[in-house]
Amino acid sequence: MFPLQNKKILKQQSFSTIELLVSISMILILTGMFLLNYRFQGASRELVDANHIILQKIRETQNLATSSSKLSSGCGTGTPQSYGIYFNENDDFFDIFADKDGEDDYDLIGGDCTCDGVTPTNECIARIFLPATIQISDIKINAGLLDESSPASGWVNFLVKDLSVKMNGENKANIEVETCIKSDCLTNTKKVFINNKGMAEIEE
Repeated sequence: MFPLQNKKILKQQSFSTIELLVSISMILILTGMFLLNYRFQGASRELVDANHIILQKIRETQNLATSSSKLSSGCGTGTPQSYGIYFNENDDFFDIFADKDGEDDYDLIGGDCTCDGVTPTNECIARIFLPATIQISDIKINAGLLDESSPASGWVNFLVKDLSVKMNGENKANIEVETCIKSDCLTNTKKVFINNKGMAEIEE
């Protein structure tokens, strides 16, 4: 009689195959949700970091103009008309340049960042890469105004002689550079705003 009771107790305490499958499925779902949330939080932090990098490099570029910095050896001689920062939509990097020919624009032959004294059209002095999950998603000139435009690329010149600011080679009110998480550019974005006085800030 006792052996029969033990078998009955064991049968009651054991899990069925369906119960085991349900338990494993729930564990896998919860693990997947945790990993997705972890990756999203990591990408969100990188988006914040990317905008702080842009802001920092804008100020460093302004300082080059403010201090009338001379070109480095191999890039040319003397002081350029302006120093600038160049953004291109869908890129995960941006360039800092020296306007050596005084045309208030950014000249570069090919895709590599180069600056030399022989070819005046190569004006790139530094290429700054954003975190791997982030890209530049939109550029606006005169953001929020009636004549707002959205070019594929945008740049800011900080002129050495009078510390004035130009956007895309002209006297504009502002430029707005939007960055996003590559996997979700519709909702996860941040913006850096620069006005014609050279003031820069991060906007949500």
